[in-house]
Amino acid sequence: MPRKSALLWLALLLAPAPGRAASPSDAFAREFAPQERILLSGVLADPAEAREFAQDAAAPGQAALDKWRERVALFSQQYLQSPPPINEAGRSLEQMVVPAEWEMLMTALRMLSAGGLAQEAKFRIFLAMIDRANRDLAANPPDSRMAHKVIAMGRSDLTESMRDYLAGPVGRSALAEALRLRALALQQQRQNQSRQQRAEAQAAQEASARRRKQAADAAAAKKSEAARRLASARRQAEGASRTLRQASGGSAEQAKEAGNGGYDGGRAEVSAPAEAGGTYADPGGSSPPELPSLQPPTLPDLVGPSLKVPSPRSEQSELDQLNLARKKVSGHKKWFAALGLGLLGAAVGLLLGGPIGAAAGATAGFLGGHRLGRFLWG
Repeated sequence: MPRKSALLWLALLLAPAPGRAASPSDAFAREFAPQERILLSGVLADPAEAREFAQDAAAPGQAALDKWRERVALFSQQYLQSPPPINEAGRSLEQMVVPAEWEMLMTALRMLSAGGLAQEAKFRIFLAMIDRANRDLAANPPDSRMAHKVIAMGRSDLTESMRDYLAGPVGRSALAEALRLRALALQQQRQNQSRQQRAEAQAAQEASARRRKQAADAAAAKKSEAARRLASARRQAEGASRTLRQASGGSAEQAKEAGNGGYDGGRAEVSAPAEAGGTYADPGGSSPPELPSLQPPTLPDLVGPSLKVPSPRSEQSELDQLNLARKKVSGHKKWFAALGLGLLGAAVGLLLGGPIGAAAGATAGFLGGHRLGRFLWG
């Protein structure tokens, strides 16, 4: 039989605290067994899980119960396989443990404070241990011995409770179904990733082919333009050459007729350079200049979106509420305890010492009962 300790006292975990209206999540949580509620609070410490649980609580059913039992089973298996580390730099008990453990502990204390006589005694003892651990951690230098004692006691019974749950029929069935569904989800995820990679590779090949085609088209267009300009320059050079030859022939004939002499009547061959489009035209038909090679552009690196971490909630709010709850207990219980122990002491004293022993026993019992009542009920 599991040992009794703080975390196994969570028989009504996640039930509404006194003075607080019950929510759909509270009502849905009561559909689970007490042992499942202990572990469910650790699952719901994740804000995303809590939001999903609230959505399912709006329309609860067997499918929703099975779903969250599977979550509880997976959470238990992961906790047992990889226990969370202790933050030795923490300056409070909440900072030293993971949120799931702290949430379970606070819920347990809140429920114990509204329980019967035995639960109230456990509540006060454990709350006093937490208060002492926090005082020691806040001291200079800090002392974490009491904090480690509280953590060790809580984790020992928490892991034992998880093993018992997973060994039972409900937990064993839930874990098997959860592992099956997770394997299917992982297989589907790998298939989706493979399809996406193939699509990205095909898109990259097509983009590379388009870039090569565009570069080849651009090079061909430039080469064609250079050839056109060269042909135009050649035509202009040939036209200028014919014009010069005609002009030279006419001048020679005029000089001969005028009797100036000294001119042999031959035709001079003149070649002149021509410019077309701002480039030199070579009548000999030289090849166009070599074009520079084009490099395909590179794609920028993709950076994924940054994750947003939810800000932690106030770590003393729960403790403040629990300390207030410890003080808000009716005082008549103290006098009942004092009167009961006083009568018991009087009876024992009468048997042992007569009237004087009865008086002494009644006084001692009354004072002891009153002191015990103050410890239990404030």
